[in-house]
Amino acid sequence: MKSGKLILLALIAVVVIGLAVWTSRRPRPGQSPSPESGTPVLSSLQDVDRLNSIAEILIRPSTGEVWRFVREKEGWKAADRFGYPADFEKVSNFLLALRRLKVGRRLPDDPASLARFGLAPGEADGDSREVLLKNATGHEIALLRIGKEWYRTRAGGEESWGGGFPDGRYLWADGRAVLVMDTLPDLPASRRDWLSTEVANVGSYDIRSIEVRDADGRHLLLQRPDSTGALKVPDLAAEEEMESAKVNSLANLLSWLHFEDVADPALSDDVMGFDRPTVVVMTLTNGVSYTVSVGGAKEGEGGSRYLRLSAAYVPPAAAEEKSEGSEKDEKAAAEQEKAQKKLAEEVKAFNARHANWTYIVAAYKLEAVSADRAPFVKPKPPPAETAKEGTAETGEASGTLPVPTVEEAAPPAPEAAGP
Repeated sequence: MKSGKLILLALIAVVVIGLAVWTSRRPRPGQSPSPESGTPVLSSLQDVDRLNSIAEILIRPSTGEVWRFVREKEGWKAADRFGYPADFEKVSNFLLALRRLKVGRRLPDDPASLARFGLAPGEADGDSREVLLKNATGHEIALLRIGKEWYRTRAGGEESWGGGFPDGRYLWADGRAVLVMDTLPDLPASRRDWLSTEVANVGSYDIRSIEVRDADGRHLLLQRPDSTGALKVPDLAAEEEMESAKVNSLANLLSWLHFEDVADPALSDDVMGFDRPTVVVMTLTNGVSYTVSVGGAKEGEGGSRYLRLSAAYVPPAAAEEKSEGSEKDEKAAAEQEKAQKKLAEEVKAFNARHANWTYIVAAYKLEAVSADRAPFVKPKPPPAETAKEGTAETGEASGTLPVPTVEEAAPPAPEAAGP
């Protein structure tokens, strides 16, 4: 092909691509281009000092509740959950996302349109949130209403709420309704979404022993005889074996344990059932132990119970010093000391976080907590019955016919042929 034709084809391709881009970006029928596109939604948050001065976040969902988060010296806290720590990363990400919001399109602000976008004041819509940001003196920094998600269809059709995938949000801010190309994933759907709900995460394979005591004086002890063995009761009889499902459930008590809520610190121990607790002590192979105190059921809710946590660390006994230690031995001792110091610091931080709190935990997570030995042990199944005497000769026990002998199986000899 000649070079002239190649150039002509290239020019045609450029024109076609340009037309496609122009067509995709031109306003839809009845829609005028917005001169505000690309400008910040919240101008007040563009000032870094004002952004950093935010000390209070009030979120009003359509349910009529008010979720209040305040920033203190230690970090963000849920003021209406007795000052329990909030997830700093989630709160910070949300505020930074608000600062980055750009106007995608200006929207009509008549009452019908605002209701359709979930932006009408006082609209009882499950997707709606009103967010108010204040500084430490209580002065307003920003106010916005967050409406429904905007859905982009997969096949290039018009936007809709019933199909496609979420690719933006409808907002009301600075006296205008706008569409932004951000779904605000850190916007909480409930107050709990911004709380640090993980209580503990301890792998069952690290457990050396589990000890359970209850208020009735019962005592259960499970021990792992070696690093590869299973947890067992030390007095397991010859005709007994462990109920592995129950043992595993107890061993996984602190595996990915999350709370549903925190209890009011003003509640007394007898109200929460800690006057007669069941106490579980889990000791790990590294010397760290966790004590779990399980109280009663939350009043009016049979599906949750009260729980408290603490930890301790007992380093292994130091080996006797050798008269002539090698450089290798000294390095190993220094590394061991460093590891022990780290464990002690982790335990200290764990206790500082949990010391003043009582958690409300799903009851199913605590079903295996018991000091009763019976649920963890079961009788061994009886050995398989031996074959009945004479089975080999008659085959009656197995329901099969006896195997014929060679003589029995041989066909009769044919008669001699006549002359």
